[in-house]
Amino acid sequence: MPLSDVRQALIDATYAVLLRGGIREVTPTSVAREAQLPEAAVVDHFSSVDDLLAATMRHLDKDLAQALARCERADDPVAAFADFLVADFDAQRPRMIVEYELFIHASRNPSMLPIARRWLADLNDLVSTWTESRRATRTIVAYADGLLVQALISGERLDPRAVEATLKDLL
Repeated sequence: MPLSDVRQALIDATYAVLLRGGIREVTPTSVAREAQLPEAAVVDHFSSVDDLLAATMRHLDKDLAQALARCERADDPVAAFADFLVADFDAQRPRMIVEYELFIHASRNPSMLPIARRWLADLNDLVSTWTESRRATRTIVAYADGLLVQALISGERLDPRAVEATLKDLL
């Protein structure tokens, strides 16, 4: 198996372990077992568990950046973003939990902060195309994060039109 395939298999395995048990379950042994590779493969490709978590976070961020780019290209980017938030939440609730868990972990690990900040930067970049107001941009970014955390906790279904209306009110 080429090195890049092994590395990707380990990232995918880390994500699977995160889905199942959270960060506390991510160890070289658990990731290697999930990837059906020897534990030495983890050590050969990643210098630490944090390095493995950072690679997983970068992988997830790539997907998010692509989704935000699709929103930006839409005829109505605000509506597209509202649809993305709701659809992503509905279809990817476990992934959202993993992402927020990684963000919290990054807040405690300075080496991972730049990766977590990239999501904020990508979202800020998108929203700043809708308004020149830095305050409105920051408010919308905070609203999106807060909305998703509340929905994760409450189990409440999100209404894309209500989210869109709130986003437009905040502009």
